[in-house]
Amino acid sequence: MSIYRFVIRFTDFAPHSTGYLADARALGFHDLRRMERQDIFFIEGQLSSKELQQLAFDLFTDPVTQSAVWTELPSQELPHLDLEPDTVIVEVSPNLGVTDPVAHEIVRAAQELGIEGVHQAATGLRFLLQFDSSVASGHHTI
Repeated sequence: MSIYRFVIRFTDFAPHSTGYLADARALGFHDLRRMERQDIFFIEGQLSSKELQQLAFDLFTDPVTQSAVWTELPSQELPHLDLEPDTVIVEVSPNLGVTDPVAHEIVRAAQELGIEGVHQAATGLRFLLQFDSSVASGHHTI
């Protein structure tokens, strides 16, 4: 059975990112210049390319403000990312056994869309952290 990772990002302005950046600076990460939060969805199932596209554009994104990319796992590549040398990616998701109500609703909604091949789902967040260049060279103070 295949597992797919969908990464959803805002095309212009990510509204949650500003709050996360302010919180990180309040915790002492003053060298953090920019932070972008993206949503991640992991889907396990047997899906055609048409069904993957339908999930991405009918279920996971707002076509006016968001874009989506997906890859089949395992994959070490990060699709469509041109990262600056001072940028770090951090992905987080709930541990196994932790209730993930959004994941449950993804499976239900996929079935309502007529996509029967979705067996399980999980959610997560991806953060792109861009530091001042002094941090990229190993100098960081909190």
